[in-house]
Amino acid sequence: MGGSGELGALVRNFRRRAGRTQVGLAELAGVSIGVVRDVEQGRVRIPRAQTVRALVTGLGLTEMEAARLWSLAGGGGGVRIELLGPLRVWSNGRLVDVGSAAQRAVVGLLGLGLGEVVRAEELAEGVWGSARPESVDGSLRSRVSRVRGLLDNGVRTVPGGGYRLDLDRVAVDITDFREGVRRARQLHAAGDPDGACTEFGTALGLWRGEVLAGLEMTAHPTVAALLAEWQRVIVEYAKAATEIGRHIEVVPVLRRLIAAEPLQESAHAALMVALVGCGQQATAMEVFTDIRRRLAQELGADPGPELRAAQEHLLHHPSKSEVHPAMPSVPPVTVRAYNHLPPDVQDFVGREPQLRQLWRQTTKEDARAVIIHGMPGIGKTRLAVRFAQQRQEAGYDRDLSVYVDLRGNADHPPADPSEVLISVLRLLDVAPEHIPTTLAERAALFRQRLAGRRALILLDNATHEHHLTPLLPQHPDTLVLITSRRAISLDGAHQLHLTELSSSDAQAMLAKHAGTRETHDRAARRIINLCGHHPHAIALAADLLRTRPSWTLPDLAHRLTHTPNPLTELATLHTLFDLSYHDLTPTQQHTLRHLALHPTQEITPESAAALTGLQPDQAHAVLEQLTHHHLLTTITSRRYHLHNLLTHYTQTLVDQHETPIQQHLATTRLLAYYLHTASKAMRVLYPTRWCPEPPFEPPQWTVEFESFEDSYRWLATESAALAEAAKLASKENLVTHAWQLVYASVECAFLDGSTEIWTHVHETAIDATMAAGDRLGELVLRTHLGNLHAVRGNNLAARRQLDRAMELASNDEYPEFARRTMAVCCWLNSRLGRLREAASYAERLAQRPSTDLLTDGIVLTAAGRYLQKLGRPAQAADSLRRAMALFEQAREYNSEPVVLAELGEAYRLLGEYSAAADCFERALANGAGFQWIEMFSTLRLGVTYRALGRHAEAIRHLWQAVRDSQLTLTMISAAESVVDLAIAYGMSGELDTAKHLLRQGLDLATQAGERYEEARAHDRLAWVAESTDDYPTAQVHRKQADELFQELGVLADSYVHTEISPAS
Repeated sequence: MGGSGELGALVRNFRRRAGRTQVGLAELAGVSIGVVRDVEQGRVRIPRAQTVRALVTGLGLTEMEAARLWSLAGGGGGVRIELLGPLRVWSNGRLVDVGSAAQRAVVGLLGLGLGEVVRAEELAEGVWGSARPESVDGSLRSRVSRVRGLLDNGVRTVPGGGYRLDLDRVAVDITDFREGVRRARQLHAAGDPDGACTEFGTALGLWRGEVLAGLEMTAHPTVAALLAEWQRVIVEYAKAATEIGRHIEVVPVLRRLIAAEPLQESAHAALMVALVGCGQQATAMEVFTDIRRRLAQELGADPGPELRAAQEHLLHHPSKSEVHPAMPSVPPVTVRAYNHLPPDVQDFVGREPQLRQLWRQTTKEDARAVIIHGMPGIGKTRLAVRFAQQRQEAGYDRDLSVYVDLRGNADHPPADPSEVLISVLRLLDVAPEHIPTTLAERAALFRQRLAGRRALILLDNATHEHHLTPLLPQHPDTLVLITSRRAISLDGAHQLHLTELSSSDAQAMLAKHAGTRETHDRAARRIINLCGHHPHAIALAADLLRTRPSWTLPDLAHRLTHTPNPLTELATLHTLFDLSYHDLTPTQQHTLRHLALHPTQEITPESAAALTGLQPDQAHAVLEQLTHHHLLTTITSRRYHLHNLLTHYTQTLVDQHETPIQQHLATTRLLAYYLHTASKAMRVLYPTRWCPEPPFEPPQWTVEFESFEDSYRWLATESAALAEAAKLASKENLVTHAWQLVYASVECAFLDGSTEIWTHVHETAIDATMAAGDRLGELVLRTHLGNLHAVRGNNLAARRQLDRAMELASNDEYPEFARRTMAVCCWLNSRLGRLREAASYAERLAQRPSTDLLTDGIVLTAAGRYLQKLGRPAQAADSLRRAMALFEQAREYNSEPVVLAELGEAYRLLGEYSAAADCFERALANGAGFQWIEMFSTLRLGVTYRALGRHAEAIRHLWQAVRDSQLTLTMISAAESVVDLAIAYGMSGELDTAKHLLRQGLDLATQAGERYEEARAHDRLAWVAESTDDYPTAQVHRKQADELFQELGVLADSYVHTEISPAS
């Protein structure tokens, strides 16, 4: 047995291979971060068995890897029964197939007994119910005998007709759960709530679902008691967590409890307190409103003492926690979902037994997911697509089909489920800015959007259970087909292990692909055996025959037999690839090997043409020819996918046949194509924007964009490729290519919500510009990265980037772009309420001549914003009308709704409420599809309704703005929306609610560095204190407000007090 250091090193290596942080592994394994850290650092010599099992699951280890981990952890793990979810039995670290439903029932009932005697009568009732066989005693003894063998002789026969588990031989997860809860309670009683929370979390992590899910034992007394015990422990855990500020970790488990018990008042109360601790007061109020409505409708009752206490807590204890704790950053993985299935292959042969099995599995009442697993290239995706097409033809899944490649192969990191959900939610018409920030919230929104739809989701190339769980919709009308190279254990999913083709199917496939051939069964069998009955290899072998009319089946069998490589399956595949490659024309060979240089596995005729030097039409024809040779697969009529089996092979080819200089030239051509095309798209979208000239001659051909929409569509479709191309340019030290490509493509971040990905791309390119001393490139990238941070609500990060950009712009070396940097600084400062700084930037810009309409429009918009705050709404409206005219002239259509919303605010301050509402409505209409614009306009509409005395409408709109600003990263200020909501409550006479919302708004403004919102919050807190005769408190807040307004240059008496004074 190895030492604890060797165990820790092994866990660390497995974790890094999976691309996970310690925090990420802890979440996936259902253990605390302390457990992971202690194991990796060697502080635990022999970890508990449940910890080892959790790590095996969280790391997604193979059986051999798991066995290695168990051996270092102190043994093989023994026999263990897991009842807290679908039944699972482990033996020496490996899952055991328990067998029939009857045997599963016997194991489950014995496990529930926890070593106590289970009478034969009770076992018979649980196994057969009223439909007992005639010889029930003999049948039961037979079942128990088989179970005894599965459990390593861990079942004892009791005189008088009964059986019990031998707990010295068999462990049960219920015991571990109760032991963990006992330790948690001891720690809590001893004054260690932190340790108690860790133990509670570990114990609850043992619950994978309903007790013995699928065995229909919910009415069993022990199962019912366990459920009640689970509910009590969750509430205990939540209360302990709130004592020490660990609010966010208990929200998911409380939501799980509420989903199971929607009338459980204790759970709702605990969730409200936890949400308040997370800074999500709006969501907490929604929870209270929902449970109050349910109690009234279903029980005719009012909220009890716990719920009323939670409501008081909501009103009297504003959050002092961050809304979203910072997590270690992980390089993003780009992934794309499609709203259609891949095309069905016309030459599909065989697999009839498997298709029949899929029909049987998916017509059962509990059918939610089917996992098709098998070795690479065995035909998993083809089978899934064929079956999905059959279902559609039969009238199933009519509403929606979704396809996602999860990239579960050794050559790529697996797709992050959080990134997958972004892409899928976009397909479901959720705009980027409405997509939540956490994985749990994205998964919940995904399930909500699929409710009631008859849909099929094909998740291709999956790797681990934890990557799949958030992607399962859990609706009876939605079927999920999953393909994987591994046998994945997924609760409630049916399994189909796809093996090699049968002899008859393999011969039929060879004959169909090869065309007419003389009968030669012996040679055909020889070829099929050499191909390992592997369908991909057989297709390649058949292609060789089809393209060589003079060859016979014995000729091909001879060539394959006498290859110098060993006749393993992989060697045969490599041999077939070699033969297929040599059968290609020189142009086809040249194209295939250059695909290894492509930054993504998705290829278009244009990108292939750039790599190879061909014309796009020629490249398109070659790509089609390569699909006929089974060397590419078709995604759409102009998009192709390089098969996973060919990635290493093509890299070998390009290294063998192309010199490093030739590879560099091909890469440069590809980057030139992406850069010129992205620049052209940007010029179509924004013809007046500054755009640098690329550092080389344009390609001989370019993509033409006939309309504004064509440009948007191309950028949205190529977003992932452009991001990878920019990273490739940085890696290849093509620095000018890198920063210009990022600049030309930055609109992609807003088209598909991939701001996090493009933030990472910016950072990589900035490193390259700094290493090369390219000051212009660094200036451009830092300006746009600052803008990206600001749009995502990361104000402090935005200021850091823009401060450095202003240093680079200070010597007037790049005057044209320096104006853009100053304009973004002006806009950001006006948003943060730093009005003197904003005005200073505006004045400096006014002294500089310009032909850049966008920059001038940004400055005038920022001026309109800070003039409003300075109490000069008439001047603000004039500035904003001028900005609108410039944006219209510049065709900056995305900026117009922002200006309309600001103009509406200026009209509101002028008392022109009809004009204000008209502006807000136009902003909502023009900004459709850009949710941050819709949110901004919703906030302003709420403020307008507040000024009109329509308090109910105001509060409804402002609550929506609060929810949006807290759950998504947008340019809306969370502090501003909370303060405006508080003012609305104050104007309607609810001073307690107003006071506590103002405290929350003050905390948010302070954290974000928004000085103007700090001043507003202090000002209104002073008014609330005065209204309740608390004059000392009022004096403190009034003093702080006046100091801040003076610092900002705001005339408080002429603007702020009149703008927000509550109605009497």
